[in-house]
Amino acid sequence: MLVKILDADDAFVEKLKLDTGATTASKAYAYAAERFAPLSEYCDDLNKQIFRLKTQLADADRTIASARSAAKVLLDHVSQASLEL
Repeated sequence: MLVKILDADDAFVEKLKLDTGATTASKAYAYAAERFAPLSEYCDDLNKQIFRLKTQLADADRTIASARSAAKVLLDHVSQASLEL
C-alpha cells in the first residue's frame, strides 16, 4: 500500500528516522504506527498507576495529619498533667 504524506515537516521526518533507526521516511512512519498501540496502552497503564500512587499518597498524608493531631493532643494532656503535679 502506498501512502504519501504531503505536508510532513522535514525536521520531524529526520528526527523520526533517527529515533526509529529507519533509513527511509516510509519505514520510520511504519515503525511508529506499529508501536503506537502498545505504547498507548503502556501510557494508559502508567497513568492508572500514577492515579493509584497519588491516592495512596493522599491516604498516607491523611494518616500522618491524624497522627500529628493525636500526638499534639497527647502532648497537651501530658503537659497539663505534669503541671498539676
